[in-house]
Amino acid sequence: MLDLLPDSDIPAVLREFHRVLRRGGLLVLAVMAEQSPVLQQLWMMLFRHIPAAVGGCRPIQAAGWLRSCGWEVEGQEQITQSGFRSELLTARPRRG
Repeated sequence: MLDLLPDSDIPAVLREFHRVLRRGGLLVLAVMAEQSPVLQQLWMMLFRHIPAAVGGCRPIQAAGWLRSCGWEVEGQEQITQSGFRSELLTARPRRG
């Protein structure tokens, strides 16, 4: 649900995931991915002006957030269902 949070809250949430994840554990995230260009443009217009029309959700670059917050991304896969794209990521805390 990171795609529902303001950008400013994402690092704190990822730190909390790190804190509560059992040693050797695996983080699995599903987030909204970028859509086709036309849908992406429409979605972002609605998100900026009427966020409730799109459930307050927008695409995020989850892999970038994870890496910048001390995670090693192990897997990244895009899934499309009924034309809607999501991204599934797996990550572990970076060592050292």
